[in-house]
Amino acid sequence: MRNLSGNYNTTNVELDIVKQLFDNADVPYTNIRKCSDADAGDIVVTAYGKDIIIEVKEENYKTRFCIYRQLGFDYLSVFHLKPNVNRNKWRGVKKPYKYFELESDIDTNTKLKKGKIFYSDSHLWLFFSLDEEEIKYSEFFKGKDIVNPIFRDYLFTNCEFAVNDKPIWQDSYRDNYLSAVIYVNANDKFLNQYKVDNLNEFIQNIED
Repeated sequence: MRNLSGNYNTTNVELDIVKQLFDNADVPYTNIRKCSDADAGDIVVTAYGKDIIIEVKEENYKTRFCIYRQLGFDYLSVFHLKPNVNRNKWRGVKKPYKYFELESDIDTNTKLKKGKIFYSDSHLWLFFSLDEEEIKYSEFFKGKDIVNPIFRDYLFTNCEFAVNDKPIWQDSYRDNYLSAVIYVNANDKFLNQYKVDNLNEFIQNIED
């Protein structure tokens, strides 16, 4: 999974995808730009006199989405394991009952930052997957529902997760911190109750 925010070199992909999807939905936006605060979101779209903040996630089509059809939700953005915990213990995809064990293995004396499912203020979460330049999957989800404790409880009870090393395309990969992502099937009924069925209508109903 690639999160296209922060200092990554794929900002134009985010902007192009969001623009294309807003055009397809006939949303009369006046501006689309990179969000200046990566913690707040990835893209800001001005439409109907409102600034709509969007969290953007890309799923690699060939290596993950076309095989597993999974979406990745950031569980832990930055953390270290305790010095006595072997990194190999947490390689590979883990079952939901392992969440508590992972948290007990985290070194709380070093930098620890939870993922955006705990704090995001984005109005929308966009997941997409490309095969070359063709959009194979795209879906908007309601931001308030994604950060709702009810959804987090569902994730921790039902969904697998993985601990990842920082990828080399991320500027901070040299810091040796780890991250963790929760995998949810794109067809999951619980997740899809939070889909945005009508983007234009949803944006018009957002309160300033």
